Parts: sequence; structure tokens; C-alpha cells
Amino acid sequence: MNVIYKSNEFILFEKNEQVYIQVIANGITVYQFNDALKQLPQVKVTSFTDLQNALKSKSSTSTLIGVLKSRVEIEVSQDEMTAFVKLNIPSSELESCKERIVSEILELLKAQGVSKGIQYDYLQGELSNSRKVEVAKGVAPVSGEDSKYAYYKTNAKQPKISENGVTDHYELNLINNINKGEWLGEKTLPKAGIDGLTVRGNKIPARFGRDYNLKYDRKTVEEKFEKDKFVLRAKQNGAVNFDGEKIKVENHLIISGDVDYETGNIRFDGSVTITGTVQDKFIVEATGDIDIKGKTGVGAVGKIISTHGSVTIQGGVNARNEGKIFAKNSIFVKFVNEGYLEAENEIHVGLYAFDSYLKASKVFVDPKKGKIVGGEIHAKHKIVSGSIGNIQERQTIVNVEGFERIDIKVELDAMKLKFQDLLSSANRMKRKLEIFETNMDRLEDRAKNTYEALVQNYQTLLDDLDFLSRKAEKLEDILRTRGEGEIKIHQTIYPKTMMELKTLQRQIVETMNCSFYVKDNRIHLVD
Repeated sequence: MNVIYKSNEFILFEKNEQVYIQVIANGITVYQFNDALKQLPQVKVTSFTDLQNALKSKSSTSTLIGVLKSRVEIEVSQDEMTAFVKLNIPSSELESCKERIVSEILELLKAQGVSKGIQYDYLQGELSNSRKVEVAKGVAPVSGEDSKYAYYKTNAKQPKISENGVTDHYELNLINNINKGEWLGEKTLPKAGIDGLTVRGNKIPARFGRDYNLKYDRKTVEEKFEKDKFVLRAKQNGAVNFDGEKIKVENHLIISGDVDYETGNIRFDGSVTITGTVQDKFIVEATGDIDIKGKTGVGAVGKIISTHGSVTIQGGVNARNEGKIFAKNSIFVKFVNEGYLEAENEIHVGLYAFDSYLKASKVFVDPKKGKIVGGEIHAKHKIVSGSIGNIQERQTIVNVEGFERIDIKVELDAMKLKFQDLLSSANRMKRKLEIFETNMDRLEDRAKNTYEALVQNYQTLLDDLDFLSRKAEKLEDILRTRGEGEIKIHQTIYPKTMMELKTLQRQIVETMNCSFYVKDNRIHLVD
């Protein structure tokens, strides 16, 4: 047996990597033994019962109490990205024989096949016992850069409103004109990644960058490879628009001057720009946006209808209670007098609405200068105006259909749950794509087709997520409405104004400076 520790109280021996104790003094405690054990990191006690029995009285025989640990323990992680070392060497030797210990570590690393990423800074520094330390680290792969894409930026189809509610402008550039051959979008090519390396020198293939398909209407837009990227260009002159996520060039009819007897009624599949006005009794119907730029606005037209877009009349409306203006999206006018306007989204009025019928989800009349006098205003959840009625007590009706807040919240919560489900599906599909991309250089044609289908499905999921996100934003905007329907007045509401909030009615009998909202089947006032 080899003696590994000796004191006046006990001796520790080692034989065949097993540790024995011989007690030579009575009354030795476990605490005394533990103090000695702190100097012997190479000893591991495996039988505490035998140790306690041996410590009770001195004996001429030795007792097996443990085993001798390896001087140097090397552990390689399952993914081979990290190797650890743990030293079990007497403290005195650790300080005096560092070079030999470092040599032992390097030899054991070599025996384990570890040859890359060795942390020489650690080996040159101060060594310590009984602590697992990273001694080698692999190089993680760097994923390839995904293809990057960009599309033509269309103008926002709404007036710019500052934080204090002041309208900056109402002269919108509603239609985005483009000529044949002009740029509509582009994408760069995906790039290869940088392979990683394990501590054993095994290569970890890097994921090739994902390739995203550009979305466009193939009838009006073409894709070409130019230099180092794919570029979308217009096949025709027209107006840029998006059909869902696809960019397209709609037919764009530009009428220089007025719609009158020379042009006849206009019915057009696309967008229409009229530099003048629409004469009385004439009709303009378009599937896209309609932009009437004449400073005089329009009068008693027959009708102006956008079945899928918005309508902008930059000079306002003097309709004399004739004709109708309708938009699938929104309507923007400078003013409206004796007009009929209906939009599914919003109606924005810059100055005033006199004796007119307006109907939309939200009706917004400029808070600083805007007036609603006479007529009927109908909104689903909110009406905003500077004032309503006038000092002459003109009969005015403002109606907010209202909404059930709990129903909107339930719908929003359900939408968020669906969003999370789709997000989980997208993440699962992303992991599948990464598996394919890791082995891209070894894929057969059939597997590449499967990969392309996955890319398409993944992009569809991202589009669905984007759609849900935008729809959720609209619901959240409704929930920001005060109560369950709101009439927000920034200045004054005058007598002879009839308010309807949900099923409740209130006739204004005195001049007031406040706003109103409905909640719990009651109309509330807000200063």
C-alpha cells in the first residue's frame, strides 16, 4: 500500500486505486477527518458508515472507505462543442508541478480526440482543484445570410395628423404612378454560411441562407436577374398597388381636365386620376383609387364609386343633395356641403360638413377648424369634430352605432390565440427548413422540391401572421375608443343637436363644451 496521508490520528493508504484508513488515536471526529480531506482532492469517500465505524477507536487493521479519483478528468459534451477538465491533485503538487500537470491535461485531451479550440489561456493561468473548467471550445457554425427583399413604397392613404390633432394636409398623393420598366422591388441572393468545428475537429455544416420569393402579379410585373440580384419591373404604365401581399400595376386612367360630355361617364378597372372635376350628373366608377385634383372640387355628380379603394376630392364637395360618393376603404375631402358620403373604413373632412349625410366606421372632421352643421353623421364606433351644430341651433343628428366591448375583446383574444398557433406552426416549419438547409448541398431533386414547397408554405404562414397582426391592430383601435362608442368634441356642441349613442338618445338643449361616450347603458360626459 502507498501512504497518501499520515498524521498523529490516522493514516490513509492507497492500493489498486482503493483508499483505506488506519486509525492510530482514539476520539477522532468526522470533522477532523474532513479537515484533512480538504487537502486530498484525489480521495473520494464511498462508504461513510465504514468511515464512521473506523473513527470510533484505534485499530491495527485498515478499513476500505473510498476510491482514488483520476488526477485529471476530461469530459466532452454530447455535441462535442465543449470539453471540460477537473483536477484532483494534491495542492502541494498543483503549485510545484504545473508544467507536468499541463502536459497530463494535453495528453488526455489528445487521447479523447480533442484537438481544436483548446483554451491555452486557462492552461497558462492558475490551476485549481475540484472545479469543472472549460478547457476546449468548438466553433459554432454561422448561418448564411437570408435573401433580403424590398418593395416599392406606396403613399399612405390618410391625412397626416399631428399629436395635438391638427391636420397637416389633406392634399394626398393617393395614386402612385409608374412607367413601364421602372423599379418595383428586388431581392438579393441568399448566401452560404460558415461551417463550424467541434473540439474533435468534426465539421458542423452551416445553414444556407433562406430564399424568399418575391410576390407580384405576373401579368403586370416581371422579374429579372440583374447583376447580383432579382429585380421587379413594371410591364406597363399604371398605378402601383398591392393585392394582399402581391405588388401589381393597375391600369391607371388619367383624365386631363374634366369628366364631362367629351369623356362621358367613366367606368374603369383600375385607378383614376382626374386633373379637373366631375361635372354635374356624370358618373365615375373604378375598382381602384379615385383622385379628383381640381381645386373647385365636385358638385351634383351622378355618383363616384371606388369598389376596392379610396376616394380623394381635393377641392371638396358641393353636391346640392344629389349623387353619392362611396369608397370601399376611405374618403378624403376638403369639405362637404349637402353631400352623401359613405365609406367602409373612415371619412376624413378637412374643414366642415354642412347639411350632409356621412356614414363610416369612423368619421373624422378636423378637431381645430372642423365643423359639423346640420345633416346626419353615422359612425360605428367614433365621431370626432371641432364643433357640432351652430349658434343658430341648426338641427343636427350624430349617431354612433356603438359596440360591445366584451365581444371585441373576445374576438381579439381569439385572434391572438390563432396568431400564437400560427406562430408555433411557423417556428416548427422554420426548424424543418433549417434541417433541409443544413444539408442543402446533398439534397436530391425530389428533396429540393419538398424544400421549395416548405418555403412557400412558410411564407404563406408569415403572410397570415401579418394579416392577423393588422386586423388585431384595428380591433385594438376600437378598444381605445372611450366606453362603447364615443362622440369627441374638441370645442362646442350646440342646442338642437340630437345625439344617438347605441340605443340611447339625447337632445342638446344648451351650449356645451364637452365630449360624450356610452357605457353601462348610460351617456357620460367628459370635459
